[in-house]
Amino acid sequence: QQWLTQELDFSQDRRDWHERIPEEERFQRMYGLSSFFIGEQKVADELGPIMRACPGEEQRIFLCTQIADEARHVRFFYSEVGVLDAGDLAERLRATEEHLNPAFTELFDGLLKPLVDRLGSEPEDREALIEAITLYHMVIEGMLALTGQHFIIDYNEREGTLPAFVEGFSK
Repeated sequence: QQWLTQELDFSQDRRDWHERIPEEERFQRMYGLSSFFIGEQKVADELGPIMRACPGEEQRIFLCTQIADEARHVRFFYSEVGVLDAGDLAERLRATEEHLNPAFTELFDGLLKPLVDRLGSEPEDREALIEAITLYHMVIEGMLALTGQHFIIDYNEREGTLPAFVEGFSK
């Protein structure tokens, strides 16, 4: 699914976020959205050592395409909807981190990052590779992210809000 974030028209999303969605609801939505915003950036960083540790060329190529997709997702989540007033990507990441809960930090920084760091220094460590793939692909992506994604899409469709966000998030 090759697509460009630049092809999405976020003008209605900006109006929805700033005019239709009340401030308290925006604050609450940020707790659900922030884990995706930050998660995509962290995954874009963490997949490199996992990719290099894969034993097969097909696996490495697949993960290369996934790294590119994760970078596209980062750009998408930090699109010009106007969700955050911060300027560049680094400022937006810092502003978003304020909305993360401790469980997110434990999952990515406490569990995934040490495995990825281990793979970075010991790419032949199959046990670390299996643990990293299981944690990332099955738990984080397959269970948590997919469930959250469907909830967020369904909610916005029911509310009739953020149509470009829904379109991009569905891709």
